[in-house]
Amino acid sequence: MQASSSIGRAPVSKTGCWGFESLLACQLLNCKVSDTGQKRNQEVINERAYEMAKYVEETKRFLKEVRVEMSKVTWPTWLELRGSTILVIIVSIFFAAYIGIFDIIITIIIGFFTGGKIR
Repeated sequence: MQASSSIGRAPVSKTGCWGFESLLACQLLNCKVSDTGQKRNQEVINERAYEMAKYVEETKRFLKEVRVEMSKVTWPTWLELRGSTILVIIVSIFFAAYIGIFDIIITIIIGFFTGGKIR
């Protein structure tokens, strides 16, 4: 089954697929045109292949650079990691209690001025 435009038109043979974007899904591969049109189609395919190859090479280079940079990282020891984790947990609990107490105090003060409970 061949894809076609939403209005069912076939490409105009006089244009030879030049000067407009075809509504066919596989325009570059299925278009039967003159030698000039075929050369242009081949140029477009070659450009896209070059861009894809360039993208793949840039991705490979990026990943190699990531590997090099990751080897330069000084990773913490198990003891340092455990100590930092415990510190983060303690500080989080402290600030949670601080914010909770502050919230209760503000709630009582506002309740005093409004004559009732807020919640």
